[in-house]
Amino acid sequence: MAVPVSSAPLRSPTSTIPFAFGTVDDESVHFLTGGPPGAADRELSSRMTRAWADFAATGDPGWAPIDATGSPVRIWDTASSEVPSGRWDAFRAPWRDSGLPLITP
Repeated sequence: MAVPVSSAPLRSPTSTIPFAFGTVDDESVHFLTGGPPGAADRELSSRMTRAWADFAATGDPGWAPIDATGSPVRIWDTASSEVPSGRWDAFRAPWRDSGLPLITP
């Protein structure tokens, strides 16, 4: 799961939900996101919401799909970035070696 890097410390892995659904301004979620959002948080939420909407509408969230050799890892940050897959190979290894088939659309 990609966890957004907000301008405030995030409280929980579920803190991605307000960013993905565009509800970072709702006071009821500030306990998850570390407080009221700034401009960079709103922009991050906008990018996440757009990626979800694009994926739902077209199947393309805006980055290369994973393949059998890996792919860049999306880091949701206030500055958009992708990290080469090599950094995450140790994290992905148990899943890659699980014997489960690669699921593709």
